[in-house]
Amino acid sequence: MKSRKQLDSFEKFINIEVENLIEFKQGSIPTIYNKSLFLATVLSLFCSTTSCATNVYVNTDVTQTPSVMVDEKPFFPFGFYYVSYYDSEQTKRLNDLRAIAQAGFNTMYVPLDLNDDSFLNESAKLGVQIIGEFNEDPMSVINKYKNNSAIIGWLVADDADNGKKTPEQLSQFNYQLKVADPQRITYLSGGYPKKIGQFVDSADVVGMQSYPVTAEPLSTVNYSIASAVKAAVPINRPVIANLQTFAWSGGRAPTPKEVRNMTYQSLINGVKGIIYYAYYDGVWNLPDNKTLWNGVKLLVPEIKQLTSTLLYGDLIKIATGVSDTYAGIWKYQNKAVVVVINTSSNATKEVTVSLPLQRTTGIETMFAGRPSGMIVKGDKLSGSIKPKDVHVYTFGY
Repeated sequence: MKSRKQLDSFEKFINIEVENLIEFKQGSIPTIYNKSLFLATVLSLFCSTTSCATNVYVNTDVTQTPSVMVDEKPFFPFGFYYVSYYDSEQTKRLNDLRAIAQAGFNTMYVPLDLNDDSFLNESAKLGVQIIGEFNEDPMSVINKYKNNSAIIGWLVADDADNGKKTPEQLSQFNYQLKVADPQRITYLSGGYPKKIGQFVDSADVVGMQSYPVTAEPLSTVNYSIASAVKAAVPINRPVIANLQTFAWSGGRAPTPKEVRNMTYQSLINGVKGIIYYAYYDGVWNLPDNKTLWNGVKLLVPEIKQLTSTLLYGDLIKIATGVSDTYAGIWKYQNKAVVVVINTSSNATKEVTVSLPLQRTTGIETMFAGRPSGMIVKGDKLSGSIKPKDVHVYTFGY
């Protein structure tokens, strides 16, 4: 078993070797990212036979869509942004961490400083994974906490595509983070569907924000997430949806039905995680809206039941031919899961979906108490979908 000192020496050696690859390029991926990817890959192999912290990376197996891997197992992040920068809120944050864990969520995005030992140790104990933003000098925070098993990733940039930083600047910072902690993923998030593609190779994992209630149509989520996935997946970047669980100033919060709708719009576009904004951000506090908090918690058993299908299944997005409606189907272990979504706020839709299957057997509503009523005839799934409803069915094929 190697000591931490031995591992640090090994990191320095590999870093020197990586510097020798300065001219190495692959396709359109920047040299600097290839260097950090090489370093992370080599150290992952080294750590497989040594005593190291949690090993987190992106699965780049060409037979699967990219996903986050935690200690060799695919992981679907499902949780919240929690934005608190003040030590005076540490007790509240610990209590909220426990509430989030008790509800069954597995991930939090949190600003971290050098006084967060208790929080991170409790996170590890509860099984809640942390993506860390830097509330102090990044290298100091990483050096203190890179062996804490709660942490799965570090933030390269929030609002990466807002024009304040170039892709090259973020790639440089991403490289620095990967050298400092090769065993964690790096993460950035953006909010502009037409710009996010410029930034997808500046981190391991890409978050795509979509907060349409009440300024934009609910279907905005489909466009935003689809744009990010189209740009990111071909270069092996998983996309995490950042979806709205807050109220814009002067507006209302989304309803539980709207959050469920946004969630499934994201899933049928192939996201590999969902982190809602926000549980708390200094102004918004989700539990104060009991209806919304209770409604979002009801999504936990649905995501848990779907996780293997979302991570391993073959996803096909299906054109419905009907405005404001979207559909997708996963095939996994001789079972199919089909989702049909109506994003209209006021119109019931009559939909017929052509299933890409030769035969189907035993259609069932996947979640009791949720909208249902469509029927299968041959390779067609047909029926009415009320405004903002989501139908989820499973059947053999």
